[in-house]
Amino acid sequence: MTVHFDQLKASCYVARRVEEAQTQGITLELLSDFDRLRQVVAETDGRAPLTPIFDNTVSDVTGDNGFWILGRSPQGRVVHVQAVRMDDLRGETLADHLERLGNLFLSPHIPATPDGSDYRACRYVREMAGTICYHGEVWLSPDGEFRGRGLAIILPRIAVAIALMRWAPDYIYGLVHPDLVMKGIPARYGYNHAHPLGVRWRRTDGRGTLDEYITWMTGDDMRDLVEVA
Repeated sequence: MTVHFDQLKASCYVARRVEEAQTQGITLELLSDFDRLRQVVAETDGRAPLTPIFDNTVSDVTGDNGFWILGRSPQGRVVHVQAVRMDDLRGETLADHLERLGNLFLSPHIPATPDGSDYRACRYVREMAGTICYHGEVWLSPDGEFRGRGLAIILPRIAVAIALMRWAPDYIYGLVHPDLVMKGIPARYGYNHAHPLGVRWRRTDGRGTLDEYITWMTGDDMRDLVEVA
């Protein structure tokens, strides 16, 4: 049975969330220039370095298969960034994809190496295939008045809805540090599935592995999300 998606409904959902962000003082831009993303991340205090999967000097991310969102304060200061890219995995599983591009998914702040890391430990990763979006680089400035006001619920869901409108993916996913999962961050972002062993990174400090969770939504989960008022 084919599920027909109402793009107008998702568009209205995005408009409501953008208006909510604006009422809290954040102006949002939807962008596709990944040169600019590299520049913004490099120049923004408090931001971790860009994960290579969104660095267009080493990864095949363009305006055709990706977008990113920039948020500014009323004074023009960068206070929010997030990004999404789409990959056609109809010929391989997500586990294959992660294993093939593992060095691009390793965040610079994680003391680990892709060599000897395990990308197949989670059974769900071994099963996911199709049109798949990766959602990452989600950051909200810790400085100023923006933390603790529900923006962690508003902002990431905007990107999910835009990805749904643009690509109607089979899945959207992210890789999340266990500490953030324990704090309920994926659920705030709208993700209703989270599982350990998404990637078992081999640490370079001799302390075994750092096991990032995989958190995800199916296409139907994404459609359900935009049903929320």
